[in-house]
Formats: sequence, structure tokens, C-alpha cells
Amino acid sequence: MREIKFRAWDGVQWKQMYDWTLVKNESLQEMLNGGMTLMQYTGLKDKNGKEIYEGDIVSAGGEIATVEYMRIKEAKFEASADGAGDLLGFTETDIDIIGNIYENPELLNKSNTQ
Repeated sequence: MREIKFRAWDGVQWKQMYDWTLVKNESLQEMLNGGMTLMQYTGLKDKNGKEIYEGDIVSAGGEIATVEYMRIKEAKFEASADGAGDLLGFTETDIDIIGNIYENPELLNKSNTQ
């Protein structure tokens, strides 16, 4: 069973990412009313052991993609991607988190111009 947890982007006041330890102690409704954007943990980690969340920008095999939805099936990734890449067929050992859509949007611009 996948562990259910979130991180939150405060794009209104502090322009920073909050990890699960802070998010789990706050009211979900208060966070959403405060303009925060929640990103759910996919239950997977990249090749460096870093947790993959919705909104992460990842690379694998020369492709760059934004994680919108990800699941694992038969030890392969299936992901919908916003922007440049598609990660179908890659395993966790191929995926590397290079940023996220809130703190590093320029990474998507680079991938669209290649």
C-alpha cells in the first residue's frame, strides 16, 4: 500500500515549498484557503532515493517531463507529462528529479526549445 502524504507550495505569501512534516500538522482547508497548492507523493523515489511528487520535473533517457500522474506497473513507469517528455517504460533507477514546476519553471522552457 502506498504511503499517502503531501507537500505544499505557498505561491502567495512566502514563495516556498513545505514538506510533509509541516503539511500534516495543518488543516487541509486552511492551507487551501491560504492559497497553497498541494502535491501528492507518488509512492515512488528517483534513482537517488528522493521522493517523487506531482509537479516534479524529472529527466530520464534524455527526456524531461513534469509529473502529473505516475504509477508503477510491472516495474515500469507510466506517466502523463506536461510539456516536452514522456516517461513510459522507464524504471525508478532511470528517473532523476531535477526540480519542480513552481521553483524551477525555466527547466520546462529549456526542454521545449531543444
